[in-house]
Amino acid sequence: GAVYAAVDERLDAIVALKETLSNDDRLRKQFEQEARLLAQLHHPCLPRVSDYFSEGGRAFLVMQFISGPDLAQILQQQPSPFPRNQVIAWADQLLDALMYLPERDRQIIHRDIKPHNLKLMPNGRVALLDFGLAKTHTADHTTNSSNSIFGYTRRYSPPEQIRDLGT
Repeated sequence: GAVYAAVDERLDAIVALKETLSNDDRLRKQFEQEARLLAQLHHPCLPRVSDYFSEGGRAFLVMQFISGPDLAQILQQQPSPFPRNQVIAWADQLLDALMYLPERDRQIIHRDIKPHNLKLMPNGRVALLDFGLAKTHTADHTTNSSNSIFGYTRRYSPPEQIRDLGT
C-alpha cells in the first residue's frame, strides 16, 4: 500500500491515510482486517485507527499520524553505535508492545518487525507500524481460526516464516 499525510477536515487534525494498492479480494479483506485490528488496540507504541472506508474502488484506513524518521533512516545516517541506554529504552518499549499484542482475546503476532516499521517519535518513544502481515487468532472458542496472509521480509524473518511453516 501507500501512506500519505493528510488533514482530517472534520477534526482539523493531521492523520495518516493508508491506501491499499491491490485489487485482490483476499488482500483487500486483509487490509480491512488490519483496520479492525488496529482500531481495537490501545498502547502508546501503536498507532490508533479512527476510520476505514472505500471510495471509487479504493480502500483506505485513517490512523494517527506519527511524525519522525523510521529506524532504517536513522541507521543509514548514524555514523556510530547508539548509546546503550537509548537502545535499551527502545527495546523495552517495543517488547512492552509485543507483550501487549497477544493478551486475552486479541492474540496478535506482528510478523514484520524491522527497522522500516519502527518509527522514532519526537518524544523519544518508539512506534511499531504496519500490521499488514499480522496474524490473529480469535479467542472466541467456537472457532479456532487464524487470519493472515503469507509474507515476510528477507533478513528479518525467521526460517519457519520464510518456509511458510507457521509462526
